[in-house]
Amino acid sequence: MAQAGLCKLHYGIPAGDAYIVTKDDRLAKNKLGKAKQAFTSSRWAVTGRVEYDNKGLVVHQYQPFFSNS
Repeated sequence: MAQAGLCKLHYGIPAGDAYIVTKDDRLAKNKLGKAKQAFTSSRWAVTGRVEYDNKGLVVHQYQPFFSNS
């Protein structure tokens, strides 16, 4: 089973559109299953995430994104 990397950095960015993150740290989705976006006065640039296998090799690498929290 893949394990998620623990290092995630946030950088403050001026107001604009951002993905909506729920309280359990997941992306909110619309009826079509796509990630919801909304205008927010405070948003963060998140560095992304990396998942590794049991040998320490990269399994998935997620791109940086803007978050509302």
